[in-house]
Amino acid sequence: MGKTESSGASVVVTAILSCVFLVLAIWLSTVLRPPSAARQTSVSPAHVVPVDQPKPLQSSTKRSQKPITSVTPLTSEQRQKCYQTCRLDLVESLPENLTFTRTVNPPVGFTHESWTKLIGMAEKRIFLAAYKSSFRGKHVLDQEHASSAQLGDDIYDLLKKAGVERGIRLEAVENYPPKDRGDNEDASALSEMGVLERRRLHMARVFRAGVMHSKFLVADDSHFYLGSANFDWRSLNQKMELGVHVENCPCLANELKILYDAYWAASVEESADLPDLNAFQNLPALTSKSDPLTIQVGGTDTEVYIAASPRQLNGVKRDWDLDAIVNVIDEAKRDLDIHIMDYVPLFVYQKPRKFWPVIDDAIRRAVVERGVKVRFLTAALHFTAESLYALRSLQIMGNAVSNGGQVDVKILNIPAITDSHRAFARERRTHRKFILNDDTLLIGTSNWSGDYFANTTGVAIVMKQRAESAQPLINQAKQLFERDWTSTYASDLSDYINRCYDHETRRDLCKAGRMAYQQNTAYRT
Repeated sequence: MGKTESSGASVVVTAILSCVFLVLAIWLSTVLRPPSAARQTSVSPAHVVPVDQPKPLQSSTKRSQKPITSVTPLTSEQRQKCYQTCRLDLVESLPENLTFTRTVNPPVGFTHESWTKLIGMAEKRIFLAAYKSSFRGKHVLDQEHASSAQLGDDIYDLLKKAGVERGIRLEAVENYPPKDRGDNEDASALSEMGVLERRRLHMARVFRAGVMHSKFLVADDSHFYLGSANFDWRSLNQKMELGVHVENCPCLANELKILYDAYWAASVEESADLPDLNAFQNLPALTSKSDPLTIQVGGTDTEVYIAASPRQLNGVKRDWDLDAIVNVIDEAKRDLDIHIMDYVPLFVYQKPRKFWPVIDDAIRRAVVERGVKVRFLTAALHFTAESLYALRSLQIMGNAVSNGGQVDVKILNIPAITDSHRAFARERRTHRKFILNDDTLLIGTSNWSGDYFANTTGVAIVMKQRAESAQPLINQAKQLFERDWTSTYASDLSDYINRCYDHETRRDLCKAGRMAYQQNTAYRT
């Protein structure tokens, strides 16, 4: 009997000690975890999105551990070579039949010229990251208005010939499911011909929310376009767009390759296992705010880096593009010019909606604490009431400070001038997404609401020319903003609200307000 009791007590003691050691081991593994194992981010508490991030849908099956990208960090020799070879220029799109009283000197090139040249320069490979691939207007336009899409038709033909006649390897990752009719038709058509390898990125399946919203084209891992323009005929001659055309710059082109490789790895068919999202944290970043690439633009040293969203697809060293935007605002000393299609300080696509003051707070700090003069040019086309009254709140605050800071807001309306324009009048709008302070220009692909930075893909290029030197790029961007700001197409916010939203007395001025969008007859049903 004594021996049995002794044995039982021994078992209990052993069990207790095992539990103690297990708890101690778990505690030690947490405390002693090396820093490299933790998720690193440059986001300060003030910049954290104030809602719970959607939890990714993780696969229950282990996927291949094959590296997502073959790109490796830059060497000093590669940086020096890129300093010598990289060429960067601004390019834009303008709606047909617009006239301006001011010019930009030197002139800014055009988006369709950039795409045409990049396709022609390619010797081996072209890849596109696309929200949509609708170069041809035939998917939505009737025959009467088909000529409006000629520039897009030309780009499609060039891509087709590059694959069929020149043997260029074509690839694309595009958003899925498409938002509108025709959005994915042209990549699909090229894929069916066997000249383009295509994947579809279904962000909502991987992250429960979001879309693929990046827009860049890369040729031979050396030349690229990055900007606000979708790969869509409307982005060539019906919308205002801004981007960069870059040549002979593998240091930056490979930054986009890293992002593209991440999109490619995250693009899976509905029947396939979901990607292992932990693997994306190991992706390299070749440039950053703290370690930019220096190139020459207009004969002036220019510090450049690439930032991106969402953080779940970024390596731990990649700058978040929301941080990049807030940094440009925080570093403004005198002036801050913003041209963005949509500005809504909310998560507009979530139900219920969530307040999202990150950029709004940064603008208010600049005005109130540093006396910065802010000019805000926007379309106010989507979520009109929320956008207009958020902008009016900013303007009222700016008018109340006594330190010289202020906020001026204008709404940019692109008129329908011809019968063809009236057939797709709502598509004629500004679609630009850039911000400019005293020495830095940021061009991105994202509109300014919380959804775009939490679970939607987006890319921004940040370019700094320090004030103590010549600033040809910054001056050119300022002239471009000034041309649009002073045009007859820009209306003061108070006047726009009065005429378009409160009373709607000027239908020729208003695309938003209380006007219901009617499906145009030029679009096939």
